[in-house]
Parts: sequence; structure tokens; C-alpha cells
Amino acid sequence: METGRKERKRNADVGETCCLRKAEWKDVKTLFRWVNDREARKNSFHSEPVNYEEHVEWFKKKYKDGNCRIYIFCDGKLEVGMLRLDFEGNEAVISYSIAKEFRNKGYGKKLIEVAEEEIRQWMESQKPYIETVSAKALVKKSNVASNRIFASLMYEKKGIEYKKEIKLEFEKETGRNC
Repeated sequence: METGRKERKRNADVGETCCLRKAEWKDVKTLFRWVNDREARKNSFHSEPVNYEEHVEWFKKKYKDGNCRIYIFCDGKLEVGMLRLDFEGNEAVISYSIAKEFRNKGYGKKLIEVAEEEIRQWMESQKPYIETVSAKALVKKSNVASNRIFASLMYEKKGIEYKKEIKLEFEKETGRNC
């Protein structure tokens, strides 16, 4: 019983210093390591390992894409995971991964909460005439952790897709950037 209490306490503390920072070229190797993690590959819709040259080309393309944002999710100075947001019209597709050593500590849920704020902030700066944006994620049925996270944050599930309408608020500043 005591162990469970300590785990809950640690999870309650997640988020105090969590933030996003925009990924840079120096992050390519870290992102490559994370994308090839066994659990990350298992939960991906393309589960085969990614080779380094293809990863670098993918990163170059996404880095230059004005409708894509890649972030490193941090807790203080710790690099905990990554977030990718692909924007199209009034929709934002969420892709994320938590580094192996930080899984099962509450970071996944916090990352999605911070992602929602980032979506709101980015959409407000780009398209102020849109009242709501749809945040969505595609999640394999076997990815228990992500299914639990999106359900707990009130995303509507239809097949493998989770979707949530986010109302834009133009008056206040949002986001949690480092």
C-alpha cells in the first residue's frame, strides 16, 4: 500500500515545471532514439524500425513545414518526451511519445494537456476568425496508456480516432513554453 501512495504523490507533482520547447537540429539524435524505442515502435502505425538517414530527411521536411510543429516536452531541464502537431485548416493532429525512463509517471497526460494549450495558442495567432479547433489523435487499440489518457481528457472516441473540440479564447495568453 505504501508504494502506491508514493506513486500517486509523484504523479500529482508532474506538471509543476513542465513546458514545451521547439525542437531544434540538435534534437535529431534524441528524437531518433525515442522513435526507435521498442514500445514506441509497437504503438506506432508503422512499427518497423526507422533508419537514421530517413529520420533526418523526415525531420528536415517537417522542420520546414509551416503547418507542423515539433516540440521537446520538458520537466525543468529534463527532456521527457516529444510532441508533434500537424495543422490543417481547423484541425490539429497530435503525435507524441514519452521517453522510456519517464513512462507511467503521469507525463503523458500532462503532455496532452500542454499540447491543447499550444494548439489553442498557435491557432489563435494564425486564424483568429475560427472559434474552435479540432484536436485529434490516432491511437492503436493495443496502446492502453494513450487510450486511457485521451479518454480521461474527454476526447470522443470513434474507432482508432480520438477527437476534442477546443474553444479559442482570444483575450488571454496561453501555452507553456520553456
